[in-house]
Amino acid sequence: METLQALLTSSCRRLEAAGVESPRLDAEVLLCRVLNISREEFWRDSSRQLDLEDIKRCEEWIQRREKREPLAYIIGEREFWSRSFKVTPDVLIPRPETELLIEQLLNAIPAQKRNEPLQGLDMCTGSGVLAIISALELPASKIIGTDLSISALAVARENSRRHGVEDRILWLSSDMFGNLGGHDFKVGEIDFILCNPPYIASGECRSLQPEISQFEPPTALDGGTAGLKFFDKILEGAHLWLKPGGRLLMEIGSDQGPAVKTMLMREENFSRVNLHQDYSGRDRAVSARKRTDG
Repeated sequence: METLQALLTSSCRRLEAAGVESPRLDAEVLLCRVLNISREEFWRDSSRQLDLEDIKRCEEWIQRREKREPLAYIIGEREFWSRSFKVTPDVLIPRPETELLIEQLLNAIPAQKRNEPLQGLDMCTGSGVLAIISALELPASKIIGTDLSISALAVARENSRRHGVEDRILWLSSDMFGNLGGHDFKVGEIDFILCNPPYIASGECRSLQPEISQFEPPTALDGGTAGLKFFDKILEGAHLWLKPGGRLLMEIGSDQGPAVKTMLMREENFSRVNLHQDYSGRDRAVSARKRTDG
């Protein structure tokens, strides 16, 4: 037999030895999830004796984290914009810095217009967080969420049901703008485009921390030789689908700001090109507005 406290102590040591960044927090989260108790209950009853079955189940999850499997994949969910989303190894785990795209989208839309019937497109949607939060924050909007991965779209669809917006989002398997034609959305009528594309340079993907390089889907990470391949593809079609004055917002790598901004400024169809920094002060997003003067 073993107490909760003793199991936490041994689990922390194992995760720390494995190189996990936050061993104590991760161990607490995993043990609480396995035992179906809150962290308050955990500490209130930390001297309680665990039966062998509970210890076995805890051991299985700690072993997975010890092998550097991401916490979000083990527990099957991740918080984004203060809401819980399902995640699986078929989708990139949502990061807090991606919330910057939503922040900038809302900054671009005056409060009095947020209840208007806007049309949005979220490309490379993955778990669907950007499309779903857009639908929640803009309650009369209709959104298309696209991804090449059918498995990712299944996760996104389930998340849209979880948050009650499935009737306003069309999930579509598409390589960028390739399959948009023939649906309710028409060329030149989209109010905003969001995209968190793959932007890691191919040569850097293997050097990322094990949680990313060994477990997250490579197709959601690899942005080609310089990490800029998908930005070219986005710019090829964005100006066609956006209405005049429509907004384009993309997540970028922290060292890609100057290059992506230059790409956009060379496009005669866009104006008001701006870089936006995350809470660490690093470039993390770029925004632009489709010209209204032709």
